[in-house]
Amino acid sequence: MRKGITIVVALVASASLVGLGVGSLPQEDVGEDRQLIEAAVLNYINSYYQTRPELLEESVHPNLKKRNIRSVEGGGQYLNEMTRSQLIALAAVVNADGRWTDSSRKDVIVYDIDGEIASAKLIAENWVDYFHLARIDGQWMIVNVLWAGR
Repeated sequence: MRKGITIVVALVASASLVGLGVGSLPQEDVGEDRQLIEAAVLNYINSYYQTRPELLEESVHPNLKKRNIRSVEGGGQYLNEMTRSQLIALAAVVNADGRWTDSSRKDVIVYDIDGEIASAKLIAENWVDYFHLARIDGQWMIVNVLWAGR
């Protein structure tokens, strides 16, 4: 019982420090970074919805890895991986039938910004993506994506 109370107190204290901005960027810096991170994620999803693969070149790092869990017929699972060039090729054709539009779902949540790195989530029309981003030469770039269909 005492152990559980200690954990709760530690979590509340940590949350309070985060709320006060202890150990984080100044609020004005975070606000600007948050907007730039959201813009990178929106470029990512709009490349699909608008069939504009060139948007990925602005926001996706050349060493990107995009992964999802796939099931194997007969049982088992594996981690599927996609590169930036594969992602760009997919964006050029994935919405050829126009099933997604600018009004399709694209909710962006920026979870954390810590200096030169950040994490975010995108809830799209038929899937969810979790992102790791890095600020490289002053520009926020998506470096990792883990996604699942919905």
